[in-house]
Amino acid sequence: MTSKKMFYIVVALGICLLVGVSSFNASLARAEKITIKAISAWGKNHSGVVKDYLPYIKRANEMLQKKYPGEVQIKYIGGSEAIPTRDQP
Repeated sequence: MTSKKMFYIVVALGICLLVGVSSFNASLARAEKITIKAISAWGKNHSGVVKDYLPYIKRANEMLQKKYPGEVQIKYIGGSEAIPTRDQP
């Protein structure tokens, strides 16, 4: 490989590295709110969901708000809300 080709390869890799690092830093500066979807096959009125799953999600959200205020949230999606009835097999 000629030194001219090697120079162009090094310059191209350097530019790619700079673009990657700058876009990574820009995404960190934005700090958008992260929403995690907690999915189940049953709706919100199902006894197992009401008794166990929703209190767990509520407690997890409380703990997340203490550690990462306003940054992370868990949202429950279940039953036909997760998969519309017409799309179910």
